[in-house]
Amino acid sequence: MKNILNAISILRQKLGFLIKVTEASPEVRNNQEFIRRLNYIANQIYVTNKSNFDEQMILQEYSDAQALTMLASITKSQTTL
Repeated sequence: MKNILNAISILRQKLGFLIKVTEASPEVRNNQEFIRRLNYIANQIYVTNKSNFDEQMILQEYSDAQALTMLASITKSQTTL
């Protein structure tokens, strides 16, 4: 779980950097391709705040992801046999 929180923290830092660069530079704001990509990234991110953060939901999603990864590994190994 700590790895997930670290990854979220790094993502938050990188997004903060992108926001600062975009706000500070008119050249960046006028680059439509960059703005489209930034908008795409922003739309892919699930937005939450501390008031509605549910640790159990995160743990459940993490467990589901682990189960899917194990199932994919088993399926892949079965196809190679």
